Amino acid sequence: MSRGYNALILLLLFVAMGLQSVAQQTPALTAAEQEEYMKQAVEMVKYLEGTLNFLGDPLATVQEKEIIINESYSKIFKDDKVQIEDDLDEHRETPINKDVQAYLKDVDFFFHHVRFSFDVQKTDQLVNELGQVYFRVALMRNLNGRTLANDTISSSKIRFVEINLDPFQKELKIASYYTTKLNEKEELRQWWSGMAPEWKTYFGENIMVFDTLPLNKVEALTTDAIITKRWKSVSRNDTFFVMGPDTLKMNMKHLLFGRRPDTLLYINDTRMLMLPDTVVTDLSPVYSALKEVTRITDINISYKQQFTDLEPLIELTALKSIDFSNTPINDLSPLRNLNQLDAIYCSGTQVTSLDPLVYSVKIKEIYCFDTRVADLQPLANYSQLEKLYCFNTGVSSLEAIRGKTTMVALRANNTHISDISPLQGMSAMRLLDISRTDVSNIDAIASLVSLQILNMDNTNISSIESLSGLKDLSVVQFSNTAVADLDPLSDIASLKKVFCDKTRVNTANAILFMRAKPGTLVVYESEELSVWWNSLPIYWRAILSEHAKTSSNPGAEELHQIIGLEKLDLKGNAYLQSIQPLSRLTNLGYLSLASTEIDDIGPLINLSALREIDLSNTRISNLSPLQNTLGLEVINIEQTRVERLDALNSMARLKVVYADGSRVTPQEVMLLKEKQHQTLIIYQSDALKTWWNGLSEPWQSLLLSNVKLTANPDKMHLQEIADLQEIRIIDDMNFTDLEPLRMLPHLQRLVFKGTMINDLKPIAGLSQLETLEFPSNPIANIQALSGLSKLQTLNMENTAVSDLSAIAGLVNLKVINLSGTQVNSLKPLAGLTNLVDLSVYNTRLKSLSPADQLPALKNIKCYNTRIKAKEIDALKANRLEMNILYY
Repeated sequence: MSRGYNALILLLLFVAMGLQSVAQQTPALTAAEQEEYMKQAVEMVKYLEGTLNFLGDPLATVQEKEIIINESYSKIFKDDKVQIEDDLDEHRETPINKDVQAYLKDVDFFFHHVRFSFDVQKTDQLVNELGQVYFRVALMRNLNGRTLANDTISSSKIRFVEINLDPFQKELKIASYYTTKLNEKEELRQWWSGMAPEWKTYFGENIMVFDTLPLNKVEALTTDAIITKRWKSVSRNDTFFVMGPDTLKMNMKHLLFGRRPDTLLYINDTRMLMLPDTVVTDLSPVYSALKEVTRITDINISYKQQFTDLEPLIELTALKSIDFSNTPINDLSPLRNLNQLDAIYCSGTQVTSLDPLVYSVKIKEIYCFDTRVADLQPLANYSQLEKLYCFNTGVSSLEAIRGKTTMVALRANNTHISDISPLQGMSAMRLLDISRTDVSNIDAIASLVSLQILNMDNTNISSIESLSGLKDLSVVQFSNTAVADLDPLSDIASLKKVFCDKTRVNTANAILFMRAKPGTLVVYESEELSVWWNSLPIYWRAILSEHAKTSSNPGAEELHQIIGLEKLDLKGNAYLQSIQPLSRLTNLGYLSLASTEIDDIGPLINLSALREIDLSNTRISNLSPLQNTLGLEVINIEQTRVERLDALNSMARLKVVYADGSRVTPQEVMLLKEKQHQTLIIYQSDALKTWWNGLSEPWQSLLLSNVKLTANPDKMHLQEIADLQEIRIIDDMNFTDLEPLRMLPHLQRLVFKGTMINDLKPIAGLSQLETLEFPSNPIANIQALSGLSKLQTLNMENTAVSDLSAIAGLVNLKVINLSGTQVNSLKPLAGLTNLVDLSVYNTRLKSLSPADQLPALKNIKCYNTRIKAKEIDALKANRLEMNILYY
């Protein structure tokens, strides 16, 4: 079979299929079917009549009307693009078409009440250019009602309803409703030709419709031409009479009253004028441009005073956002049918009512602040509303936005509202401003769990307990209120700023709160703070603003940043002689005044937050202003005149005192160490360094091991060594003396056993010793112990000691071990009334007297001595509580 024959067969098949398709689209209607469809068409018109009357009934609710406008209309109309010629405005001279939903809205919008009646006069079955059957119903429309302006209206006119037929679904739908059917081009022509110049400029100045002609230069359109202005040469011929200082035109000759003029002037020239010019041309580019204009989605004419109305926007059915803030516009009516609107900015305008927006239910953002709007009721059915800025208006109720859980921001400050219960449950709300209102109860705010910014300044609230659970809160304001307690905010980790000027929150509460929450700034007593700032010397203002990184003329928040400084380094500032301005910096944790001329730290008396202060190389001599700074951890008084440390006695957190080159004595250091054992006081670094360098290797190794070092101790480590409280030397013959211990005045426990040490004199000055054990050492003389009044435990087992008279006055001794010594008399122990434990075994003692009479004695080990058994038996009988080891 040839290729050509195959092609012919395919062509015939396509033609046959096409004919079959057309046949399916246009089936013939029987007479009965035609009659039935025409009857249904009339019924549909009556249904339309009822729908319009329902919308015009003032007793019908907004919710019911909204259902018709947004949903039920689709039962009788083809789609939402069906065009209806407006017949609601009796004064309209130019026909205008509207989308079906826009028309239905206007029935409700234009009238207090209205009644329609349709008198069907004729029904025709017609066929369009595609061969599709449709019906046209001619009717007399009667309209009676009262407009919003209280004008009574009564009119009648012939109208037409075109109804499409879907023969396959056997369904009728209204396709148009009109009086004078306009085509799209005619509608665009009339719209553009009637548009105000400022709107033409806005829409068209950047759109070129021909090579050199912007759209805004098109003044008007006819069916086949544009009207624009062009420069034209205009002839000017005239005669003037000159009479003295006056010049008269020829037609004013009668004013000469027959007198002869001084001069005659003849003018014969041309001049250029901008005059209308009709240019016949292809209008396709113009119509294309106009269609693009009608598809605009965003308009911003804010602050442009030349715009006085929004009338041209009626045709912009795709418009989503309109900003005409701060213009003279006062009427939102042209926006009433723009169903795609989601944001409207009308702040600072003459708008007084949001009523035209009642059916614009897709709106998400409304900015109507600084207007005379007083009623939010038109927003009641806005299910997608997210942001409402209505501050500085006459709004008195938020009831219209109750239950709108999509809300993320509301600014209703400086309005007449007093009840915020409608906000209950708005869990997505992130910003809320109700300042300058009569609100007193903020319980509803507890449910705004996403709230980040809250302003309640100048309200009637007295408690912020409802805020305690708002874990995302970052900034809260309640200045000029009766609030007195910040505690409800204590557990909000995200909190950054609290503004509480002119409240009952006092300075002490604010300071304590900021110390408990170091990352939170509390703004309070701003007026007093401003007075303080203005009284400061210029150089202090410069210092503080530089360190706080604020402007040189700080406002309230920046002033609180300044007094909230946590760190201030003024080291080396030669101009500093007084630090009085620091008295307000109650949050300071670190302060350096090193190498300045300061001699008085009195202004620091209330800086209880200080953790570290450097006063080195100053003329400071008195630390008493710091005595209440109980959190102080580090203080540097090197190279100062400080002698006394008693101001530091109560500082339980004190870790380090740098006092090299000061006038502090070892006795003063000892007194402070007795109060604050944990404190490292570095005051003798040069002496310690000399001492360290003179130590033998065994001693250096021993001492380093006690501070967990292996070599090269710095001044802090040297002082740590000097502050050691315990030394143990066991079975090491490399140790021959105790001389190095003279520099360890805080030693409390000393144990050395099995060494070559034979002299106790070096420890005679270790007044803090409580335990001393030196068994198995070649020591015979304990005279050096006579001044160790704090000694409680003494072990001299297996030494050559024979005389105990040196310890006769050590009344704090509780444990003594004399075993294996040369002692033969216990008489020096007669006054040791606190002695509890006595070991004298392996000695030549013949008697326990007078020790056996010591009242506190509980344990005695006295085996392998010369004491007789009957003495022990008698002692056991007399002192039943005593444990005696004897055999």
